[in-house]
Amino acid sequence: MTTTTRRWASALHMTFALLAGGLLLAGCGGVGEEGTGIQPASASVGMVQGLSDTSVTVNGVSYAQSAATVTDGFGQPMAKEDLRLGMWLEVQGTVAESGTEGVAQTIRVRPAARGVVSAAGPGGLSLTVFDSTVKLDNSTVLDGTPDAASLAPGDLIEVHGPLSSVAGDVSASRVEKLHPTPQTPPRYELRGRVSLLDPARHSFTLGRRTIDFGVANVTLRQTLANGQIVRVSAPAAPLPGIPWTVDKLTGDLDLPENLGFLYTEGYVEALVAGPNFELEGLAVDASSANGKAGITAEGLRVAVVGALVNGKLKAKAVTVVQPGQPVVFSLSGPVTDFVSPASFRLRGVSVDASGASYLPPATPAGLADTVRLRVKGTVLGRRLIASQVELQP
Repeated sequence: MTTTTRRWASALHMTFALLAGGLLLAGCGGVGEEGTGIQPASASVGMVQGLSDTSVTVNGVSYAQSAATVTDGFGQPMAKEDLRLGMWLEVQGTVAESGTEGVAQTIRVRPAARGVVSAAGPGGLSLTVFDSTVKLDNSTVLDGTPDAASLAPGDLIEVHGPLSSVAGDVSASRVEKLHPTPQTPPRYELRGRVSLLDPARHSFTLGRRTIDFGVANVTLRQTLANGQIVRVSAPAAPLPGIPWTVDKLTGDLDLPENLGFLYTEGYVEALVAGPNFELEGLAVDASSANGKAGITAEGLRVAVVGALVNGKLKAKAVTVVQPGQPVVFSLSGPVTDFVSPASFRLRGVSVDASGASYLPPATPAGLADTVRLRVKGTVLGRRLIASQVELQP
């Protein structure tokens, strides 16, 4: 982890913690998760950075998930055990004043795409899926493949990450190669921004792919319109040169109009003086935010902390996330498949702790199957390169 990255992570986490107490005292209105009757006090949108037996960490906050409802992008139930590092989530719930712990009420997994690779760039740095470019970097978590360069045309993959400022492109936080079977046939999925809507023909463009939604089950809480971010799915993959007929069309979870605390990441769009901009369809007013001077152009990736007021995110802090900055991940649980300190698994993830700092009483010699650990480090492909190891109480 570089000095620059440590400073960025420390500053961002400090901002979160300092703001959490004040922002979470604000009331919230509007509606909570449909059917629960529960009003969330906070929401976080970002990647899974940590996993334990009882919690999931998003944007530096460890959310207890024992009472949470976990669903996929279409609201279908998922097991908590299916959460993985690098997945892009929306978590609604509450956050303590410390800004480090919370309780999740709803967790929605938000993949950007599930589709077949049609082209692969040199060294695995980019892939083409649904005619859109998936960009990988040194913080992308890989699963189901030895490395990014091994991914090839014809592979079925699931991609997580925020939508890029370029139509349809995705900056991948996670790429998983899927291995469907006759018992678990694939469903193809795409999330993006609607353009070229033609209501008469029941079609629109999502990224660079033309969508035919004439037979789709549509579950939207607002009228379909250009600029809206939606998710579509079908049991059959799209064919080149013809519209893709989908059978499901939905949107992201609606947030309350007023929300005491929101932490989200994405790419700056529609920038105007102030600054005011959009973040994946969410209007942001950063005119009073710490760090607003760094918002100089569209296309910057930013992390924004603030409160929702009448549907607009009033930012208290904005931090520019530099391309390729490593992400610190954490895993807690019992060791499995132990071979050596350089090779064991934790929560299904391959870990190399040969160069880690061990906090007493943890030692390399004490590692073995069933020993419960908490490790922190960065990801290199499908392996977590641990920088710190401690025993888990």
